[in-house]
Amino acid sequence: MRHVALACNPFTFWGDATAQRDAAETATERFHLKLDLNQFDSIYQATDPDFRHASPKKDTDVLWRMVQTRFGSLQSDTLLGWNVNFTPANGTVVNLVYRTTFSKNIATETFTWRIRNGKAALLGYNINSPALLRAMMDEKSATETGKN
Repeated sequence: MRHVALACNPFTFWGDATAQRDAAETATERFHLKLDLNQFDSIYQATDPDFRHASPKKDTDVLWRMVQTRFGSLQSDTLLGWNVNFTPANGTVVNLVYRTTFSKNIATETFTWRIRNGKAALLGYNINSPALLRAMMDEKSATETGKN
């Protein structure tokens, strides 16, 4: 009877994970640049097919315009956390969480990227900020008082 020992080299895994993270960070930089330049079509075309299936272009255009209106242009961002999930069937999925300073407000942005053949495609996007809660409350108050 033969015994086969399989070993996983953590340094190889770490190198692969950081390379995937780097690809996602580069894609995030491109996303922010395109957002600042109002290149919504280009952003949408670079998304993953699963993103496009779940989010019609008209809805994402509304989201991108809202981000621009409420937050303004990118000033700086700081990567707070990240993780990489290697999946043979679905490509590699990288999650990045940023503390982002825009010209008008600060937010936490979460990007989910699917990486296939070294190319990152946006799979998910979330932005969270007290500014959004204030905007929703202002909108609700305006609706309730008949101003909207």
